[in-house]
Amino acid sequence: MNDRVLEPSLQMLARGLRFVGELRDLPCGSVAQRRHFLSGLSEIVGAQVGVSTQLSLRLGTPLMSQSQSIGWEDPQHEELFFKFLAMQDALPEPTLPALARIQEPLYVRLRQELVDDQAWYGSAHVQELRKASSIDHCVYGALRSGDGALAFSMNRHWGDKPFRERDSRLIEILFREAAPVLVETTPLPPRQRAVLEGLCRGLSEKQIAAELELSPHTIHGHVKELHRRYGAQSRGELLAKAHHH
Repeated sequence: MNDRVLEPSLQMLARGLRFVGELRDLPCGSVAQRRHFLSGLSEIVGAQVGVSTQLSLRLGTPLMSQSQSIGWEDPQHEELFFKFLAMQDALPEPTLPALARIQEPLYVRLRQELVDDQAWYGSAHVQELRKASSIDHCVYGALRSGDGALAFSMNRHWGDKPFRERDSRLIEILFREAAPVLVETTPLPPRQRAVLEGLCRGLSEKQIAAELELSPHTIHGHVKELHRRYGAQSRGELLAKAHHH
């Protein structure tokens, strides 16, 4: 398939970037900001229900907090969804094993990339929870930070058409733009700040190691942590996001 077919239109990108700009006017990490993020994405990609939660990964099993959601037609569906979502032992989400294997600090995935239709519709999670809550097709996204992650999903009503690769691509682009605005970062430790300053001056990792009198291995570890912290996949993206902060 032609890659251009999978890319969002310039009109959709422009709408999305305007919505990301609006997020900057709201308090970082606030309920209002998270809800605006969900409602903006939902409108742009044609989702009905958006769900956002803060995950704690310290104990191995993700623990949810600060959950927000928008778009439910029936409040009972929302209540049912969150009640059973907290009971992962009884109704495990079939995509979780695949999501747990993702090492990227920031990612967006279509449900069908994580688990096939047979496993999805054959699961108790879908038949007893999602069907009862009247939601089905979904896109997942997350931004990891230390032992936690900001995670969200865009969902369509039961019986609606599935999300496609173009939807996923658009969500990923906008999520990468919005991530520094959505996550309130703590100040960089002095050593990481020194490494970042070296990168901003155009130094290589070896040059930074010599300047700071540290091993190249140690510097590389700091660089990897900086990429994870800012949700960046390249040196250029890291420097751009660091400059934004």
